[in-house]
Amino acid sequence: MKWGKKLAVEEDKVFYKTITMDGELYKAGDVVMVEPGEDDRKGRQGNYKSQPSQSSNGNANRFWFIQICYFFEDADDGSKQFHGRWLEHGSKTFLQETAHSRELFLTNACADAPATSIYRKCDLKFLGLAEREPEDDTSYEGDSYFCQYTWLDLDDPTFASLPQPEEVEADLLFAPDYRRCHSCVLAERMEQQRLIHHSGDCISQFGVDYHVGDFVYLRPSKLDNEQLEIAQIVGLPSPALNTVTIKVHMLYHVATRPNTEETFADELLLKFSRSEETTPFDRVDGKCFVSYFPQPDAEGFKEWIKEKDHFYVLDSRKFEQCTRCMEEHETQLSMYRDFLAQEGPLSMLELFSGAGGLGTGLDQSNFVKTAAAVEFDRYAAETYQINHPDTTVYCKDVIELLRGLEDGDDVKSLNGKSFPKPGDIDIIAGGPPCQAFSGANHNRKQDDVRATLPFVMLSFAEFYLPKYFLLENVVGLLRHRLLGLLQGRSIVDGIQHGVFKLITRILLALGYQVRVKVLQAANFGAPQSRERIIFLGARQGLKLPEFPLPTHAYSAQEHRLLEHADLKLCRSTRSRDPSRPHFFAPFRAVTVNDAIGDLPAFDWKNPHQIIPIKDKDIQERKVRNIRRFEATHAPGRDLPGFLSAEYAHPPMNYFQQRIREGMHNVVEEHVTPMYSPLIVERTTTVPLKPGASLKDVPAQLHPRNLHNLKTTHGRLHPNQCFRTVLTHCNPGAKNSVLLHHSVSGSTLIVRGPY
Repeated sequence: MKWGKKLAVEEDKVFYKTITMDGELYKAGDVVMVEPGEDDRKGRQGNYKSQPSQSSNGNANRFWFIQICYFFEDADDGSKQFHGRWLEHGSKTFLQETAHSRELFLTNACADAPATSIYRKCDLKFLGLAEREPEDDTSYEGDSYFCQYTWLDLDDPTFASLPQPEEVEADLLFAPDYRRCHSCVLAERMEQQRLIHHSGDCISQFGVDYHVGDFVYLRPSKLDNEQLEIAQIVGLPSPALNTVTIKVHMLYHVATRPNTEETFADELLLKFSRSEETTPFDRVDGKCFVSYFPQPDAEGFKEWIKEKDHFYVLDSRKFEQCTRCMEEHETQLSMYRDFLAQEGPLSMLELFSGAGGLGTGLDQSNFVKTAAAVEFDRYAAETYQINHPDTTVYCKDVIELLRGLEDGDDVKSLNGKSFPKPGDIDIIAGGPPCQAFSGANHNRKQDDVRATLPFVMLSFAEFYLPKYFLLENVVGLLRHRLLGLLQGRSIVDGIQHGVFKLITRILLALGYQVRVKVLQAANFGAPQSRERIIFLGARQGLKLPEFPLPTHAYSAQEHRLLEHADLKLCRSTRSRDPSRPHFFAPFRAVTVNDAIGDLPAFDWKNPHQIIPIKDKDIQERKVRNIRRFEATHAPGRDLPGFLSAEYAHPPMNYFQQRIREGMHNVVEEHVTPMYSPLIVERTTTVPLKPGASLKDVPAQLHPRNLHNLKTTHGRLHPNQCFRTVLTHCNPGAKNSVLLHHSVSGSTLIVRGPY
C-alpha cells in the first residue's frame, strides 16, 4: 500500500488524497466493496444473513458497499484507513427478494474502515432524475450497479431522492477539503439542533426559538395524562446556570367534557392558572399560538380556530405575548394562503372512491381538489356525484376503465364528461378493497383477485405518471404473502410481506420516492380506533411529504418489518427529539359519547320469543321512557329508528359541530338494519353497562359455540373510541362491539355529513 499526496495533519491523523493497493489507485468518490465486519445493529446483521435477503447477485451476498470520502493514517498505530458513506444493496432493505439485483441505495450512515478491508472497486452509476432503472439481468457475476435513491430506515422507512450536487456542496461549504463527508455534516447538524442554545432573550432547540411571551406545549407532568399541557413562558434562565429551567404561567382547558346538556366542551378555550411555576426546559415540545377574543363570535375568531395549534382566551387582563413570534407566525400563514391562491390545489384522481371519504378528507386539506373519481358500485358513485357536483364521477370497473384508456377510448362519466388525460392529474389516491388483506377475513383464498387491486392503482400511476401517489389499506396488507399457498384458513409460504414489498418496488421503478407508515385514525380526531397503512409517493426531485403530527392522544401500535430485521413502522409522534419519542397530543381522543351523544335515543323492542317478558321489564321501560321500534324482519315494516328527528340537544363539542355542517336542523335516516328475532332478543337482553356482551345474558340465549360469548353483542364504553367498523354491522358477528352503552337495542349507524 502506498499513500498519495499528503493533504493535512489534524491532531492524531494524517490525511492523504489517494492510496494505491495492489496496483489499483483509489481516490475519494470511488465506490468499493469491502469485507463485512461486525454490525452494531444486530437486527440489520440478522436480516443481511436471512434467506429472503439473498440476492441473485453474488457480490451483494458477500460484500458491503461504501463510497470513499477521504483517507487518513492513524498517527498512533500507523494504520491506514479511509472514511466512507455506506450504501445498501436493495436486497438488504425491506425489499429483500423483490429488489433489483444491481440497485444500491445511498444511506446517511458513515464510518471509518481499514484500507485492507477493500476488496475492489465496483462500477456505480448515479442515475439522474429523469433516468429509469436498467432491466435486471439477475447475473450472479455482475459487478456494475446503479443508485437513484437514499435509503432512510431509522424512523419511517423511506426511499428519498438522492441529494443534488448543489445541495451537497452547500452543506460541505465549511468542511475542510481533506475531510469532506456529507453524512458527518448532517449528523453534526442534527447534534447542533439537539443542543440547547441560549443567548440573551432567546432559548433555542431543534430549530425553534423561544422567547418570553411565547406559548408552548409541555410534556405532561403526571404519568396518567396523555394530553400535552400548555403554558406561557414568563422567564428564561441565566446563561450562566448549568441547569436549564424556565418560568411559566400554566393554562388549562376550561372544559374538556360537557357537564350538562347546555355546556359546550370547547377544547380550544384556555384560562390562565393563578400561579407561575418553574419547570425543566426538556418538557417543552414546540410552540402553540394563543389569541384573545372578547367573545367567540368576534371578528376573525372562526378563521383563527381553523388553524392547527391555535387556541384562545376570553380574559385579556393578563394577556401579553411575544409580538415578534406572533408576527412571524401570521406572516407564514399569509404566505401559505398566497401560495395556495397562486398555485391552486393539486388535481386528484380518486380510485375505489366509495361515497368519497378519502377524497373529502384530502379536499379539506385545501392542497387537493378531486377532479375525477372512479367507483364500481352505482349507489356509491351516485352518492359521490350528488355530494360532489364539481367532481367527475365514473361508475366503472377500474380494470376495464384502464384498458379503455390505454386503447384511447373516450370514457364518459355519470354526467357525460370525458375522463382526464395524462397531464391532467397531479395525484392519484385510493383505498382498494381490503377484504383480501383484512384480519377479519376468516375465509381466505389462495388466488384472491382482490389482492391484485393495489397493483391496478399502480398501473394507473404508470399511465398518468402524476406528481404524487397515495395508497391506503388495512394493516393486514403489510403481512400479506405473495405466491402463498392456502393451508386451512391461512396463507403460508410464498414471499413474506410480499404485497407490501412489491408495491414499494414498483413505485421505485416508476421513479417515485416512497415513505410508508401505519397511522391510527384516533390520533387525528376520528372517534374510532382504525389503523391504516399509508404509502406516500412523490416523483423524484419533488418534496416528499411528511406524515401529519398526531393531534389527539391515543395509544397506537408499532409494527415490525421482516422477521430478523430491527426495522419497524414507528408510531406517530409529535416529539421534536428523535431520541425521546412520546405519544402525547394537544387534545384527548374523541370518544363514543363525543361522537353520537347528540343523537336522539331509541330502543328496539324485545320479541321475547325465548325468555318471557317480566314485570320488571315493563317497569324499566316506563322509567326509561324511550321510544321503541320493532327490529325484526317483517314484510313492509319500516327500518327501526327515526327517518327524521330533532337532535337531542345543540352540538356539545367541535366534532358534533363539524359533523352537522351543511346539514338541516334535523337528523335524517337515524335508523338501523333489521335482524332475526334471536339476534334482537340477545341484543336487547345484554345489560346496559359498558363492556357487557353475550356472556352476561341468561344461558337460554347462549349459542352452541360458547367461545364466542365474549366477542359478540358487545356494548361500547361512552368514554372510549369505537372499534374498527367492519363492512357489515351485525351485533352477532365475531369481535362485534356495536351496541349503544345506554340503549337496550340500537346498534351503530353510519354518521356523517353526507
